[in-house]
Amino acid sequence: MQVTVWRSACWRSNFLDDGRVWDTPRSKRLVKGNRIYCTQAIVSVQMSSPPPNGSAGALIQPPSAFRSRLGGRLPTIDPSAIAKAEAALKGLSAQFGDWLRDEVAKLEAAYAVLKAEGPTQAAMDGIYARGHDLKGLGTTYEFPLVTRIAGSLCKLLGEGDARARAPVALVSAHVEAIRACVRDNVRDTANPVGRALAEQLEQNVNGYLAG
Repeated sequence: MQVTVWRSACWRSNFLDDGRVWDTPRSKRLVKGNRIYCTQAIVSVQMSSPPPNGSAGALIQPPSAFRSRLGGRLPTIDPSAIAKAEAALKGLSAQFGDWLRDEVAKLEAAYAVLKAEGPTQAAMDGIYARGHDLKGLGTTYEFPLVTRIAGSLCKLLGEGDARARAPVALVSAHVEAIRACVRDNVRDTANPVGRALAEQLEQNVNGYLAG
């Protein structure tokens, strides 16, 4: 049986002996062959074969969170609105450098805590949080190499108690690499130095985790 929910929930449906489906009077219906079309909540039920006699009904109820996100019929996307959004984003791109430097400053502040307090769980959690932010923002701010190196840092730190055991020297190398990329405008792996740096950091992280 294939069930396609077009909009929201249908009320309880039961199977007839000939394979057709019917629903309760709470929802107006049109039964045609092996399909049911509900006018209040449009649901299509396609039977591959009639169910056994006496089969129980089926309640088709999408999760409330999903239903609320649907919000009814989806509007038609206006191409001009997309063009305006793209133009607005392009206009903001002049600020990407400043925003990325702000994020790097947050990473450096977290690293300063690490140097002052040592590799405590709290200090490593702070480094991970800032690295995770940069992993998500680097490419958005037109520095995919920062995303790659920050991803390597997050992989190194992992989860839970393992973070406090991560080698500080390797954490430091990642922080310095991110700082250097932004300072020297090394954006992606088209730069051979940046590519080699990212590859070396990833190799070191893999070696540590494998050991």
